[in-house]
Amino acid sequence: VAKMTMYKYFPSKNDLIVEVLNERDKTFRLSLMDYVDQSGTSHEKIKAVFVWNDRWFKRKDFNGCMFINASAEFHDRKDDIHKLSAHHKQQITAYIETLLEDVYSDQARKLAMQIAMLLDGAIVAAHVTGNLNAAMDAWEVAKCLMDAQ
Repeated sequence: VAKMTMYKYFPSKNDLIVEVLNERDKTFRLSLMDYVDQSGTSHEKIKAVFVWNDRWFKRKDFNGCMFINASAEFHDRKDDIHKLSAHHKQQITAYIETLLEDVYSDQARKLAMQIAMLLDGAIVAAHVTGNLNAAMDAWEVAKCLMDAQ
């Protein structure tokens, strides 16, 4: 694409990044939800979240999380890119909460936040250290958290 064409649609680098993140958010969440929805129980659905991440980490094109990387680059919480990255993470946490509500009603929010932190840690571990089993290692911890409720 010619530079002039790019600037016609995206006046700044930040505008382009915002659009890329918006598209990634849609495709990421749809793919995750489509995969998870094939599972039965709440417990199986949560495990499916980790299995989906495990498959993602093992893809040749895995380069970590666009939202974690973008929020590190644009660290001012008032920045649109940072806000969009935080919103994506909040949406993932909210989705996990819906998977937990029927079994862990009173603890669903707290447990969802803990599971989301495990997933983010697994993403960073897979990307930074190359631990391609990080998602399933995190699943082992998530099982303990769920069993403790």
